[in-house]
Amino acid sequence: MSTSIQSLLLSAVQLHQTNQLNAAQDIYRQVLQIDPNEPDALHLLGLLFYQQNIHLPLAQDLIAQSLQIRPSEHFVHANHALVLLRLKDITSARQCMDQALRMGFSDSIVVWNFALELADCGQFDANLHYLHIAAALNPFDALIQWGLAMSELQHGLFEQGWRRHEARWQVNTAKASEFSGPRWIGDESLSGKTILLWPEQGLGDVLQFCRYAPLVQKLAGKVVLQVPRAMHALLARSMPAPMEVLVYEENPQHHYDYQTSLMSLPLACRSFTEAHIPHSSPYLMPDPTKQAQWQSRIHHLMQSTSESKPLKIGIVWAGGFKKEDPSNTKIDPFRSLRLTQFAPLLEVLHTHFFSLQKGAPSKQWQAALDSGWPQARMTDWTSDLHDWDDTAALAANMDLVISCDTSTVHLSAAIGKPTWMLSRLNGCWRWQLNREDSPWYPTLRVFAQTERLNWESVVQRVATELAQLSQSTHVRS
Repeated sequence: MSTSIQSLLLSAVQLHQTNQLNAAQDIYRQVLQIDPNEPDALHLLGLLFYQQNIHLPLAQDLIAQSLQIRPSEHFVHANHALVLLRLKDITSARQCMDQALRMGFSDSIVVWNFALELADCGQFDANLHYLHIAAALNPFDALIQWGLAMSELQHGLFEQGWRRHEARWQVNTAKASEFSGPRWIGDESLSGKTILLWPEQGLGDVLQFCRYAPLVQKLAGKVVLQVPRAMHALLARSMPAPMEVLVYEENPQHHYDYQTSLMSLPLACRSFTEAHIPHSSPYLMPDPTKQAQWQSRIHHLMQSTSESKPLKIGIVWAGGFKKEDPSNTKIDPFRSLRLTQFAPLLEVLHTHFFSLQKGAPSKQWQAALDSGWPQARMTDWTSDLHDWDDTAALAANMDLVISCDTSTVHLSAAIGKPTWMLSRLNGCWRWQLNREDSPWYPTLRVFAQTERLNWESVVQRVATELAQLSQSTHVRS
């Protein structure tokens, strides 16, 4: 390598490392004009294109040329694997990554990223395989351990998954330090002791894992459960006495001997098989007065329509978008739909649709009506839903709830309603793999994508099943 090329490459790498990608690209191209077979420039320009997610076929060609000239660099094989995977050449990508590993490649973060992209491609067994390799390369990386835990749980490996899931506290240190005192994960006796249970992650997680609080109450002298304000009325009614249910946002001061997050309770309660998951359904109880009020309101609505006994269907088509939550920002475009994508459901006869959608996506309802959707079969009372207790009471009057993967799925299934969920290809760990049922909710049915971003076939399957349900219900009535 000439001194001039060496100097240019050094400058380009410095620009590349400081994310000045356009300037780095110009210099890599300049080097290749001088020497079209310079392996470092070929490799790094291809890597730069991969990082920008542009010119991927060219990136693959550039890195392949680099390997033809100098095949001994294991990290180049690894980067070649990443590009091939982005191009959906999964077999070749795995061969390249395996070659890199055989040659001594040991960058656990690259292997971890490779595993994550495999999951995005629907290659879940391969995802688990390479996460295990990444964890072996760096056993002390808590983020890798956490990711491996999610994959193990997705595969139904509950004991390994729940134990490894505790690694998240080394990542989310701020949340871990929010509550002082001994953290209980099932090792100590709670007899005569007070334990504080608190919410850790999303609203759906609270609804899913609060089922463990009554189990803990059987072991403890006293249980204090903190929940988000919007869920307080519903959970305070649903939890057995003498459990004390408090509002998390009010930061209530309370004496306790032990504390733990709701999401650590499956480990603490040793839910290592499906048989050990508390299955009682329903375990959340809507307000009977509110439920009766909604029933009366629906009855009057039905009297004003041409059909007296349609299927009453609550729908949610989009998740809650939170800019302050990076993981939510990443997932939401893949789990959420637009209301217009639910159009095939409107073609099913003997149905009436009630919006349960809150937040900014709820504005799509009026837009749909303005575009000609059948107003006589669509009702939006969400302006009267002020908390989860209101939503639970309305959902309790539905014959069926159809939703993308949101907290409303948890709510509907937890009150025992038949619930159909539309799930993205790389679905949440809790719904596991290749199953339409759920170990968490007996009334839940999962309709999962078979192709990334393809909601059309999923909605059509739901519409077909809905038509059969509507027809059988209509005949019986």
